[in-house]
Amino acid sequence: MLNELVESGKFIPAVRQTAGDKGWMVRFREYGNRKVIHFMNSRLRAVPHPTVKDIGRLPVLKEIESEVQNNLLEFQIDARKFSVAGLRLYSPETGDTDREISFSVNRDKIIMKADLTGIKVYATAQ
Repeated sequence: MLNELVESGKFIPAVRQTAGDKGWMVRFREYGNRKVIHFMNSRLRAVPHPTVKDIGRLPVLKEIESEVQNNLLEFQIDARKFSVAGLRLYSPETGDTDREISFSVNRDKIIMKADLTGIKVYATAQ
């Protein structure tokens, strides 16, 4: 239903993903004057430990794997609704290292490109 409304032009989203794996979900938030984008991987898979079990004899979690294939993300953002200039990419998985996010303007749209390679679970742009 939503896709039909978008395609017909009856609903125009503030953010549209135009490239990269759709397993990455984004949430745009404003905290006072700060703009923050949350990137959340919705395609995670739990890997059980082959030998270690809990008290109920169920395998404990060995690791979490990502089923995302393409971490080179691109979004089209309505510039009238959300300003994103100057944001940098941060993740607990990259430690103290932040990453550049590229922005370009195309009429009333901002094109944002973010590379989440090496990030499995979560990142923010702020």
